[in-house]
Amino acid sequence: MGMILQGGPGHFTLIAVQGHTGNLEAACRAAQARWRALPGLLGAAVHCESGGDDLIELLVCDARLSREIVLAVYDDFDVGTTVLRSGYARLMPGPDQPEVGFALWIDPSVSRPVLLSVLRCAPGRQQDLFDYLVSSAARFRGAFGGWVGAALFKEDGGAAIFEYLQFESLAAMNALQGLPILDRHRANLLAFGAMTGSVVAPIAIWPSMDVQGVS
Repeated sequence: MGMILQGGPGHFTLIAVQGHTGNLEAACRAAQARWRALPGLLGAAVHCESGGDDLIELLVCDARLSREIVLAVYDDFDVGTTVLRSGYARLMPGPDQPEVGFALWIDPSVSRPVLLSVLRCAPGRQQDLFDYLVSSAARFRGAFGGWVGAALFKEDGGAAIFEYLQFESLAAMNALQGLPILDRHRANLLAFGAMTGSVVAPIAIWPSMDVQGVS
């Protein structure tokens, strides 16, 4: 069972939760309890950072789920959080995906790593950064394989974009390291501002909360 991530207008919330102390099953149960307290939640996926202690939750919700409501609910659970909100997602298909009707399928049972990046920019440059990412994804589609597709989200505050980039496999992702075209791409992104990224993998989705990859 998977979660479909579609493009277009909507309300998307990206939340980094610090400190799951290695107990992923307990962390996912806590996430499920938080989600039950959120009105207007349509779907959610929890991701585990590779080699780190953070969980990253991606929520899809309707307009009733304001940032203030999210913060209040997560504060009640006494966890450290970073919250980004977006009212729009643009999906960019990978080389083997259809250009029309493309949607990302988030499935914890399939080993597809994700590079989740937060790209910050100066006020007034968000659209320039967004346009650059869209044109780059279209260019990369014909340049190399190994990636399924990307979702781009404009942060509501106008100072960041977060990118959900899904790869076919860990080997495919690693094979792209060191390509000159990607090194130039990173340099161009840094010209807009700060950039942080984490390699994550989905381990559970809501409403089905079976945790994958946990011994």
